[in-house]
Amino acid sequence: MKKKIAITGGIGSGKSTVCKCLSEMGYSVFSCDKIYNELIFEPSYISKIEKAFPGVVVHNQIDKTRLASIIFSSDTAREKLNSIAHPLIMERLHNLMDSVTEDTVFAEVPLLFERGYEQNFDKIIVVMRNLEQRIQATSLRDNITASQAMAKIQAQYDYAKDEKQLLKNVNVHILDNNGNLSSLKNQLLNILENINA
Repeated sequence: MKKKIAITGGIGSGKSTVCKCLSEMGYSVFSCDKIYNELIFEPSYISKIEKAFPGVVVHNQIDKTRLASIIFSSDTAREKLNSIAHPLIMERLHNLMDSVTEDTVFAEVPLLFERGYEQNFDKIIVVMRNLEQRIQATSLRDNITASQAMAKIQAQYDYAKDEKQLLKNVNVHILDNNGNLSSLKNQLLNILENINA
């Protein structure tokens, strides 16, 4: 029986680092962001976005900056985008996960709890990191100011607030990313041992 493991956590928490470690260990790891970055170039998806957000498609391409400024300033707009993109992303993600022969397969799923997708996975690894480091990581990665990074963080599910609740769920493993890479890898190995037991 194949185990599907989701890796989630807030923006800037270090999900990609965890995925990189798993890939280096030889596991298959898929990414919702990567699927989305392929989706945005497909004509059928572009026309759905043009219908939902008139003016964000320029020269038959989605203007990502224009779209981002709309969805980060309005919950309604963000919800509209998610309801278009997420079902398509999840369908592709599960097809990819089903296509591999390994017993344990991983996926980076940023909006797991927000969209209620946690029941689609056998286990969940939640990457936690303090706010200061998340702001720094997000600013660096996206080349934005600290206040813009904070706005992105605040627009998402608050894992820190719900940590106690998450820990009650037997399928959830919390991975603390406030130390160095070696500490992260050790915790990951312990979680894998638990998952594969």
